[in-house]
Amino acid sequence: NQRMFLGFAGNQRHYLDGSGHFSMNLWKQRVDRYRNINFSSFIEDGTIIGHYLIDEPNDAVNWGGQPVTGSAVEAMAVYSKQIWPKMATIVRVDPGYLIPWGPYRALDAAWAQYVTWKGTPQDYINRNIADAQKLGLMLVSGLNIIRGGPGGTTMAASLVQSAGQTILAE
Repeated sequence: NQRMFLGFAGNQRHYLDGSGHFSMNLWKQRVDRYRNINFSSFIEDGTIIGHYLIDEPNDAVNWGGQPVTGSAVEAMAVYSKQIWPKMATIVRVDPGYLIPWGPYRALDAAWAQYVTWKGTPQDYINRNIADAQKLGLMLVSGLNIIRGGPGGTTMAASLVQSAGQTILAE
């Protein structure tokens, strides 16, 4: 009864160019290591939820000062679908970041991860649901327990419970 996302490219350090910027060619090389594996039965039975393409493309610090655009994320999703047509494609970013580059045809979902500096849990999930719907994307949500509390601290158990309940209720 396990479900999982697969991140074929691994840690971002493996697909940064010499300037520390995102490299689509290096990302593809990392994904290609799994190109010949038939995941069909695991996709069909729901074991594999989808291909986790990239984490925080919006964070310029991660990418040598140049965020990864929504167009590049869509190109990653297209590449993934060429290899595994029935596997969902997911990016770990609030869907609002993706709006300027929409619509998306190959990208299936955005993954919104709550942290307290992004507002109340209710406002946060409502905003992300609306943005995902605007783009025709599914939404994965979660909590950044380690650094998502006030001032980037660990979330208190009471916050995990209350924010988690709020987000899961939607």
